[in-house]
Amino acid sequence: LMGKAPFQAAVDGTKEIWLADFAGTITTIAVLIPILFIGGYVEKILKQFASVLIMALLSSYIISITVIPLLSPKILGGSTKRNRIEEVLYRVSEAILEPLRNFFVALFDFALNKRLLFIALGIALLIVSLKQMPLVGKDLMPPMDTGIIKILFETEPNTSLSRTESIVNKMEKIIMETPGFIRMATVVGSEPGVISFGAERTPQQGLITVHFIDRFHRKKSIWDIEKELREKFLKIPGVKYVHVYDFGATPLSSIAAPIDVMISGPNPKVLDRLAEEVKKRLYKVKGLVSVSRNWSLDKREIRLLSNFEKLARYGISPIQLAETIKAAFSGTQASILRVPGEDGYVIRVRFPASQRSRLSDLMTLKISTSKGPVPLNELATFKVVKTLTVYKRQNLSPVVDVLGYRYTTAITHLQGQVDRLLKNMPLPRGYSISQEGEIKHMKESFGRLRKALVIALVLLYFSLVPTFKSFIDPLTIMVAIPLSLIGAVWGLLVVGRHFCMPASMGMILLAGIVVNNSILLIDFIKNAQKEGKSLKEAVEGAIRIRTRPIVMTALGTITGMLPIAAQRALGLERLSPLAIVAIGGLIVSTLLTLLYVPLFYTIFEDIKKLVVKLRGSSKDAHQQ
Repeated sequence: LMGKAPFQAAVDGTKEIWLADFAGTITTIAVLIPILFIGGYVEKILKQFASVLIMALLSSYIISITVIPLLSPKILGGSTKRNRIEEVLYRVSEAILEPLRNFFVALFDFALNKRLLFIALGIALLIVSLKQMPLVGKDLMPPMDTGIIKILFETEPNTSLSRTESIVNKMEKIIMETPGFIRMATVVGSEPGVISFGAERTPQQGLITVHFIDRFHRKKSIWDIEKELREKFLKIPGVKYVHVYDFGATPLSSIAAPIDVMISGPNPKVLDRLAEEVKKRLYKVKGLVSVSRNWSLDKREIRLLSNFEKLARYGISPIQLAETIKAAFSGTQASILRVPGEDGYVIRVRFPASQRSRLSDLMTLKISTSKGPVPLNELATFKVVKTLTVYKRQNLSPVVDVLGYRYTTAITHLQGQVDRLLKNMPLPRGYSISQEGEIKHMKESFGRLRKALVIALVLLYFSLVPTFKSFIDPLTIMVAIPLSLIGAVWGLLVVGRHFCMPASMGMILLAGIVVNNSILLIDFIKNAQKEGKSLKEAVEGAIRIRTRPIVMTALGTITGMLPIAAQRALGLERLSPLAIVAIGGLIVSTLLTLLYVPLFYTIFEDIKKLVVKLRGSSKDAHQQ
């Protein structure tokens, strides 16, 4: 549009690109719409992201065809001459773009007579790239250095609460000596005399939440700190197991651990044996740093068997006997200390520790009866047994969970090993094993994403059909989508990120961007053909003219994504895979789009001509 008046140039420029701009906006929105209604965890996480993008795309389209054309004549001025800065920038850009234009035009001319060979090479490259996905690994959400560590631990069975507190004090001392420590909160055991249905915590179990300074102000990552703490904690006598993991190690709070193997069946003793076997096998999984069970059959319990004949003889009921024992050893409410403005403090009364710490103290406990005090061993017999530390059920069936924690290893890499190790494990009739960890929710979420992607491709196609008034041209435009996957996969593999939900969102956005680039090419080619140019001339002109906006779009997006990919702010670890997918996909798809989209366009044009020719031949034959 050089040589025209500024206002006329703005009008003509808007006319030239408005259709491609509109089609690009609609197609990107069509790709994002299914995310809004996909349901489940995916919708909860990505709905706000997709909503903001849709509003931003609509706003940017309106501005691009109204505000920008109106302001451009005023900003650019009436002179067509460039100032010194503009001249330098123009020469630099031309020094880069002109060789690129010549290269792609020459490559297209070379590939035009070898189209099938180049297409076969492209398909082979795509297949090889997709084969690398198992190496990339999958996660529901990427790991993030939150600066918060959770320490879940259990001491040996029957450890007293005071002994557990002593172990906790040692752990807290180690934590406070760790560089970068800020604060922590510790919860040990459960409230005495209260049955817990939520915390599932025994007097031997505890949880410590530790806050450290952010990752930009400490030398070690959160996972390095976890490793050091775990090694030190395991040296403390009396610790049965300890899990040290980062806050947010699982994407959902309902997931007990990244790896959760649940065994269900009727007999706790059989469950105990199976859980121990599963635990031994999980120790062989590379990438798991700690393994435990949520209960074991090693809690020492004294079972009291009442002699009902003697109870009747002394005139005491089993309930009265139980209440007397509970009052002596667990305590009974004697009063409430009232404090103005606060809840009352319950005052419990029980025997001193010196009179309730041995089995002999229980056996010689005096029970008040109508015939005078009687020692407990006169009214009952005693039996020491091993029982469950925690009772756990699911769907009314007894279950035991074997839990495994990791650092940053992809969940699919872990789960593949777990499935292989448990594949041939024999199970008695009536017992089953299920995976209740992150993999269960990941399969459900990625299943929803696959459905959303299929719907998005259908919407994308049918949004392009009326725009180009063709059923073939949208197929040519959508050829760029598989090409973008090549760069996305290799980008994740090179940088060391896992494929996850943000990465899949990045692929959806990438599809929208590369489709826009294809629209720019096809729109120019069709307009050039309407002006009377040959197919080859139209394609070569499209490559030359559209190289600049396509490269500008790619470089602008890549530049904006670099800080996110480099994780230069707290929390960007969650979005880093999205940026890596966008950068890798744009680098590869930008280069391949300028070659393969024109190639496919020429193939479809040849097919159209062949179909028209065959129809004409059949029509002539019919007339004869």
